[in-house]
Amino acid sequence: PVGEEFFHFAWCSVDDPPVLSNILTVVFCTRSKLWFSVVQWVGLLVAVNGFKDEISQFRVFFSPWQVVDMLALHLPPEKLFPQLTPLMEPALLSANPYHRKAGLMCLAVLAEGCGDHIRKKHLQPMLQVVCRALSDDSQVVRNAALFALGQFSENLQPDIARYSDEIMPLLLRYLAGVEQAHTSHLAKAYYALENFVENLEDKISPYLPGLMERMLFTLNSPGNPRAKELVVSALGAIARAARGTFRPYFQAVIDHLTGYLLTKREDLRPVQVQSVETLAILASTMDRDVFLPLAEKCCQLGLDLCDQVDDPDLRRCTYSLFSSLSIVMEDSIAPYLPRITTLMLCSLRSTEGIEHHCSAGSSFLLFDDEEEEAEVEGDESLSEDEEDDDDLEFMGLTVQNTFMDEKEDACLSLGEIAHNSSVAFLPFMDCCFQEVFKLLECFHIGIRKSTFCCLGQFCIALHRVCERDPSEPNSAALQKMLSVVLPAYITGIREEKDRQVVMDILDTLTKVVKACKQEAFREPGRLADLCRVIRLALEKKTACQENCLEEDEEGEDEAEYDIMLIEFAGEVIPALAQAVGGEAFAPYFAGFLPLLINKMKPTCGISEKSFAVGIIAETVQGLGRASSPFVPRLLPLMMKASHDRDTEVRSNAIFGLGVLAEHGGEVTYEHYPKLLGLLSNLIIHERHSRVADNVCGAVARMVMANPGGVPVGQVLPALLRALPLTEDLEEYKTVFRCLSFTYERDPQQVLQLIGDIVQTSGIVLATDEIPSAARDTLITLLRNLSIRCPEEFQSTMLSLPSESQALLEIALSSS
Repeated sequence: PVGEEFFHFAWCSVDDPPVLSNILTVVFCTRSKLWFSVVQWVGLLVAVNGFKDEISQFRVFFSPWQVVDMLALHLPPEKLFPQLTPLMEPALLSANPYHRKAGLMCLAVLAEGCGDHIRKKHLQPMLQVVCRALSDDSQVVRNAALFALGQFSENLQPDIARYSDEIMPLLLRYLAGVEQAHTSHLAKAYYALENFVENLEDKISPYLPGLMERMLFTLNSPGNPRAKELVVSALGAIARAARGTFRPYFQAVIDHLTGYLLTKREDLRPVQVQSVETLAILASTMDRDVFLPLAEKCCQLGLDLCDQVDDPDLRRCTYSLFSSLSIVMEDSIAPYLPRITTLMLCSLRSTEGIEHHCSAGSSFLLFDDEEEEAEVEGDESLSEDEEDDDDLEFMGLTVQNTFMDEKEDACLSLGEIAHNSSVAFLPFMDCCFQEVFKLLECFHIGIRKSTFCCLGQFCIALHRVCERDPSEPNSAALQKMLSVVLPAYITGIREEKDRQVVMDILDTLTKVVKACKQEAFREPGRLADLCRVIRLALEKKTACQENCLEEDEEGEDEAEYDIMLIEFAGEVIPALAQAVGGEAFAPYFAGFLPLLINKMKPTCGISEKSFAVGIIAETVQGLGRASSPFVPRLLPLMMKASHDRDTEVRSNAIFGLGVLAEHGGEVTYEHYPKLLGLLSNLIIHERHSRVADNVCGAVARMVMANPGGVPVGQVLPALLRALPLTEDLEEYKTVFRCLSFTYERDPQQVLQLIGDIVQTSGIVLATDEIPSAARDTLITLLRNLSIRCPEEFQSTMLSLPSESQALLEIALSSS
């Protein structure tokens, strides 16, 4: 009966967003089973949205996919998917294009809240559905498919990038078929392209020439300014992925961007704004030697634009440009800082765009159906810039988002500039800190997030100043700032009601602790205070977790979004251990351990187990020798987790076994035979590259921790055969340290493997992503071997392919 009453009340409230939002909040924030009725109600809304005639008569203000988004954020995917699938499948197979669109939109919005679940269990079939829909006869369906692909690209990384060879040709063909005059259709195609491309990294290489040919052709041709704006935006995404391989196109792109930056044409204003944003991306992604000659000119251009054009969007993008330029210019940006900080402080103080009002709610639609219908029928009377009302209504205020975005970007950029310009920013630190700190109480969520991030960057920047100039005034200034910022973080974590803000606080807190280390804990009681609030987050007792859906009495599944906050809280723990040292942190770790172990139970989800195992392993690394008392409790748990079906859990457990062996001391020695048996079996049979890479790291740690307990003559050849590493390249540092350690301790063990080492080095040195510390260790070892056994070294090197020989020669001759 309660479910029926909800169903009736929700349907009657569908055109009253505030009322409906409150109804849904009650459902998600209580233990009631009414969410099942919500799913049924979504099914009815999907059906209503499936009829073109009904949409024109009855406007559904609270779209069904917005409700699906809320369901995905608040419910465990294991419970949600079985209920939604029977609704989506008929819609996706329907003859009605608006039914198919509704099904695709539901798929799209599931990606944010159920990303892990989709990546592990449903990615391939869901991608196949979306890719097929890109060829649908209906433009409405194709638009929805593009949106879904864009959402997948944002939320299902890195797994979705593996399908680049299937998706990129589809997107390029689709883009080629869209007429430049149909700018709204073009925008949806570019939305999907941008989101997918920017995370491809080296997978973009085969498509880069074709992509750039299309982009530059559009810029060189006369045409609609909107099409050029979309291309300029896409260039930023392409540059992010391509990085160094973008260099051949850099000058041509800069020439176009400079032209738009200098234009006086009002119709090209959006292109000008986007050009500033893309220029900022180029400054932060291209090699420093490429962009540095242009940096001062770009800085002056940005300042001139702010003086000439009163546009919050333009100022926002210009602030991002200054932030990126500070990466390139570092403290040489000093002459421009007075004008830059003055502009940003004006933006922070401004109340422009905020008006008092008394009014009702607004609608929410991801794609406006009326606009889509007009475009499908060839009616271009609707402006392609016409969108749903963007106003945010809160506590009697109407807020124009462009001005809020300007404040948000001003905060973020000030923090970045302070961090990158270091000592040069010191004269502006105090006034900027005061203005930013005032915004902690701002009603706008985005501004609160950026404020917490900026304050953390200020702390890190001041710590860098202290490292360069360790004077008493600088140290006192840092302690004063930390004494204000860290309590604000503690209060924010405990009392802030928005989960995303709290996640950003926790993320920034981790960065501050890692950067400032013991300097952050000079004040008595600060470590205890931080540990106390982190424990609150792990126990789901903070203000933003009060309204989380409580665990089902029959199980322990949690929504992924709830788990995310706990993961951010967990990341602080190893950072604290590393900062204060093992002896000081061990008692606090003992308090956290039951909470973490509780998430390793068989009934817990994969994400929880992976998180708990990973945090324990990283914390053991930070504890160092102080981890020894925890070995008897942790070793059996890690051994068990190393047999888990999930690759990530297994990988984290193997890493954990390695660091326990490395730091656990003599108490681990009795377990070496069992550990070696497990790892030797895995090093031969493990097929998942990340797990195999961590096996190599674990074996290397065991050798260095207790060489007498390891048959080094058998282990080292097996270790070399397992190279090169393919995924967790950080473990190269451990493997090469192990080889160097063994060479110093027992040179003959390494000299008899000189041929294998030289051959493997030729392959490893060809990898750009190898950590610099690992490369240095390897090169030092190779030099020693070439001096100790020059003939054997030279003969082995000459047997290698010419490319490997060249790499080895360069490495040996480098300083």
